[in-house]
Amino acid sequence: MAQQNQQNQKGQQNQQDQQQGRGRDQQQQQQQDQQQKRNQQQGSHDEEE
Repeated sequence: MAQQNQQNQKGQQNQQDQQQGRGRDQQQQQQQDQQQKRNQQQGSHDEEE
C-alpha cells in the first residue's frame, strides 16, 4: 500500500509539472521505472515458483 501511495504522489507531481509546461521527460522516466519494478516483481515470482 505504501508503495502505491508513493506512485500516486509522483503521478500528482507529474500532473502539476505538465500544467506548468514541463515534466514530460520525467513522466517517461517514471513509466520506465514502473516497468522495471514490474519486471523485478515478475522475476521474483518466477524464482519462487
